[in-house]
Amino acid sequence: SILSNRRKVPPYGMAGGEPGRCGENLLLRRNGEERRLDAQTEFDVEAGDRLEIRTPGGGGYGRKEDGA
Repeated sequence: SILSNRRKVPPYGMAGGEPGRCGENLLLRRNGEERRLDAQTEFDVEAGDRLEIRTPGGGGYGRKEDGA
């Protein structure tokens, strides 16, 4: 099972900063199949399968125009 967040709504920026990127959870089957997983889900794996967790980036701080 996996319990994560920020997979659909990106991390917010502060003081006018840009939002970060959303994360992704991928189940990579040994047969080449790639399955995108929801933020909160349960799933079965087999020997040779891999789980790839791409963590979201943080949001920015300050506006570009201000030189932040």
